[in-house]
Amino acid sequence: MRTLRTLHPGGARQGARGEAVRTRSAARRLGPLLLDCSFLAAGCQILPGTSAAPAPPERELSLCERPARPAAVLHDPAVEASFRAFAVVWLEKMRKAGGAKNVPGGPRLVRDAFETELRPTGNEQAPWVGLLRYCEQTPSKSTIVTEIFRFQAGKWMY
Repeated sequence: MRTLRTLHPGGARQGARGEAVRTRSAARRLGPLLLDCSFLAAGCQILPGTSAAPAPPERELSLCERPARPAAVLHDPAVEASFRAFAVVWLEKMRKAGGAKNVPGGPRLVRDAFETELRPTGNEQAPWVGLLRYCEQTPSKSTIVTEIFRFQAGKWMY
């Protein structure tokens, strides 16, 4: 057991090696005040010399929470148009498959809004990769789905 000697009446003590040790009496004195302040947050004020916690950064809304954005960069308008047409057909297939009665997790609803993105691959056989992002909703949650397709031999493939 370590013995503590009182340095002065303010409550600071000195440990066996001479270091200053603070007692818990300050926490005991301020504890009820802090507890009351947490329950009455509207009536509490920030004391001079202290600062409030910074506000958390605002997060960007997901595709399930906002309208779809247009494609950022149009690489090749013909390929972009063909990928968007392919995406509409693909999403219709996903809607039919998700609306089935015996789907694990309950029926899925695929929203109409979707985003596409094209990326060049540098490969002659498959010069483009298309990213399709859409929102899929079940009774319990919303999920952003990203699917990747390749453009090969003049058509989009899964």
